[in-house]
This record gives sequence, C-alpha cells and structure tokens, in this order.
Amino acid sequence: MNKNAILTFVSFFLLLNFNIGQDNTEAIEYFNKGISFFKDKDYNQAVIEYTKAINKNPDYLKAYYNRGNAKLNLKNYEGAVLDFERAIVIDRDFSKAYLYKGFAEMKLDKDKEAISSFTEAIAKDNTLTKAYVNRATVLIRNDNYEQAVEDLNTAIKLGEANYAVFYNRAICRDRMERYHDAIEDYSAALNYKPNGPQIYMARAKSFIKLEKYEEAIQDLTKAISYIQSGEAFFLRGYCKINTGDLSGAYLDMNQALEIDPTMEAAKINKAIVSFRMENYANAIRDYTDLIVIDAKNTEYHVNRGISYLKLKEYQKAIDDFDFATKLDDSIAEAYFNRANAYSNIDMYDKACKDMREAAKKGYEPAFGHIKNLCD
Repeated sequence: MNKNAILTFVSFFLLLNFNIGQDNTEAIEYFNKGISFFKDKDYNQAVIEYTKAINKNPDYLKAYYNRGNAKLNLKNYEGAVLDFERAIVIDRDFSKAYLYKGFAEMKLDKDKEAISSFTEAIAKDNTLTKAYVNRATVLIRNDNYEQAVEDLNTAIKLGEANYAVFYNRAICRDRMERYHDAIEDYSAALNYKPNGPQIYMARAKSFIKLEKYEEAIQDLTKAISYIQSGEAFFLRGYCKINTGDLSGAYLDMNQALEIDPTMEAAKINKAIVSFRMENYANAIRDYTDLIVIDAKNTEYHVNRGISYLKLKEYQKAIDDFDFATKLDDSIAEAYFNRANAYSNIDMYDKACKDMREAAKKGYEPAFGHIKNLCD
C-alpha cells in the first residue's frame, strides 16, 4: 500500500531538565544551553551543547535523550537511535526513550525494530498513548489492520482523540471492508480538520463501495472545492453515471482528462457515456482514442462499429466488426451488428450468414431476424 496514505505521529518533544548534582556544574550549563538552542529551533547548536554536556558526564541520561530529540528534528534518525539506545542502557525503564527510538526506527523503515520499541515503551508505561498510535502506524503499512485498530482503540480510550488517530482507524476499517465504520471515523476526523480534501475523498470512496452515490457526490464536490483533482472529477463522474446524470458525468470525465490526459479510466467512461447518450459522433472520437491505446480491444471496435452503424456509415462499421471478429470470433454482437450493416447496403447473403452465426452463438436478438433476412 502507499505509505504516504498513513498519517504518522509528529512528535512534540519533551525537553527534560533536572539537577544532576553540584559536582557536574559544567555539564549542567552545557545541557541548559542545549535546551535554550532547542527551544529556538537551532537543533545543530543544541546537538553541540548536549554533546559537550555528555563529554563532561558520559552517563548524563537526559543529555542523551534530548540530543536524540534534536537529531530527530534534523532527520538524523540513525544518530537518534544511538542516543536513545544509550539512554536505555543507563535507564532500562525509560519509557519515552523506547518511544522515540521506535519513532526514529519507523522513519528508517525498520518496522520490526520499531514495533519492538513501541511494545517495550508500552510495557514500561501502558498509558503512553503515542506508543499505541505509532505502533498502529507501522502495523497499517504492514497490512496488520486488526491489531492496528486495537492500538488505536486503546489510544482513543486513553484520551488520544485527534485527526490522525481517527483517519488512520478509518483506513484500517476501509481495508477490512467495514465501510460503515470507516465512514464514521472519516466523519470524526472531519471534526478536527473540516477543510481536509483528503478526508472527503476517502469518505467518498467508502460511500461508493456501499453504492451510496449521492453521498459520494457531495463529498467529492466538497473535495473539488479545495483541490482540482483529476481523480475527484473521475470518481464524481462515475457516481453520476450510476445516478443517471449522464451529461454531468460527461463533463466530469472531460474535466478529469484536462487535469490528467493520461487517465485511461476517464477515457473509457467518457466513451461509455457518449455511447449511452447516443452521441455517436463523440463516441466514435472517444473509442478511436481508446483504440490508439489498445488496438486489440474488441469491445472498443464493436462499440465504435455500432456508433458508425447508427450514423449510417456502414462500411466503416463493417470494418470495425471485421476486425473484432478476427480478434475474437466468439463475439456474437459483432456478427449481429455486421449483419445489420450488410442488410443496409443490400448485401443480404452476407447479412443472413452473419445473423445465423450470431444466433448460433446464442445471441437472442438474432433469432427474430433470421427469417426476414434469409427467406
């Protein structure tokens, strides 16, 4: 799955300050300078000052912990892991060191190690909500949705109720095909982030899976008000096809293609809509574009052939049906429509032969025409 779809917990690191003894005055001074630089978001200088403190006192627990947090902000995740590991060596029960070690490992895509660290953090402090949330994040990207939901449920019970928690639980429930529950969680996430197009898009997809197309259209319209997304227009067009709004669907498919001209699904649906609206000139253009992409698609040739037939361009229709039957001689519809084309240009022998072939292949509409064509 796309890892970017999961919302990772963004840490606000807790700086710990305490007096480690009067005989470590210099170490304390460097440590406090590190805190000051960290608060000013000068993380490089903070690392330098914490390092000086550690040099003065190699067992300075909180200096390792704070330096690890500074390295996290610098995206030096490997260095952060080493600092948190050192803090854990000094204090085996330091739950937050396990938590942030896991966070760094998560950023390094070391999922097994991250899960182990978060699990250890929870073992040391089972009220540490961020450990549940972060472990759930790793579980989601490893497709372990049930365990992730359990972790997120626990985090919510402990008071960790926010946008990311509900959004991630919605993702899990969606993957587990629990669409009603997913919609409930997407709605909860919207309470925290009402202007989030990503949530409206995700909830719309759950509505579509439940065939609740009107609700999906509302969500997709909301998403489109924030972002011009080819996918959003395509999905809304798809929903409109299912609600019978073919003209609206055609406009949405066109808009999707303006944003992303390579979207083959939008091209297919645009052709289908043109065909259903009996706008055969547009259907011919649309199926011609699709044939350029996939010249051996029999459905495209049959539908373009029918469109030519409707516009009384009989030879072009025959050419398409010829091509379709050469690709796949089991397509009864191609024989039936080619028979109609032949009959319109007074080639009754060929029309009769094709109509019999269509009937032989079980195409029910053909049976009523054989007598008229062949007698």
